[in-house]
Amino acid sequence: YLNCSSVAIFFLLGVFSFFHKPGSTNFSGVKRGILIAIFNPLQIPFWIVWGVYVMQNGWIKSTSASIALFSLVCAFIKIIFGIHWPTALVIFQITFSSLGGVVLFQIGKILFKNDMVALLASILYAIMPLTIYYVSSFSQEWLFQTLLIFTVYYLLKFNKEQKLTLLVIAAFLFSLTYLTKSHILLFSLFLPVTFLIQFGFTKSIKYSIVFAVISVIAGLP
Repeated sequence: YLNCSSVAIFFLLGVFSFFHKPGSTNFSGVKRGILIAIFNPLQIPFWIVWGVYVMQNGWIKSTSASIALFSLVCAFIKIIFGIHWPTALVIFQITFSSLGGVVLFQIGKILFKNDMVALLASILYAIMPLTIYYVSSFSQEWLFQTLLIFTVYYLLKFNKEQKLTLLVIAAFLFSLTYLTKSHILLFSLFLPVTFLIQFGFTKSIKYSIVFAVISVIAGLP
């Protein structure tokens, strides 16, 4: 059903694009549109579902390394709280996911420059059934979701301010996200494109190399 639905949706979009007559193109608006499409917070549930889909089809393999970070978090909480670790883990999940909502608000402000839109995005994130389910169950999805939000935030900040420190932080957070669910590596394929559009060829090569090196080094342990 998923395959047939995907074919039907893309076919309808193709027909619409073929008959739709676009107006004049504003290149700065095109760049902003591409950035919003890639870094849109609503993409986060998509990456979770897409990861399950590609793994079920055998296109990528899930290894023990892909859940290493979640296992370490659970072990750390068990050591500290002993027999009360389930309650402590749920509280930690709720707190950490709530921080994700705060950061999501900042992402909304960067992308849309509108506090009400940013607030609406945070509210939708808080009441989204997947978020509610993730924070109450012992699975790596809540950690993956929140780390991805943090990664997107620092990437957007870097695109805006061009501070290398922000890129290093984004790369480190991306490595933690990869150690939670490895299929997010598919997301990295789009980063050189955004760098190219935003900064030009020379800088895009430099920033892509820095991001890749930091991500690999941080993920080695």
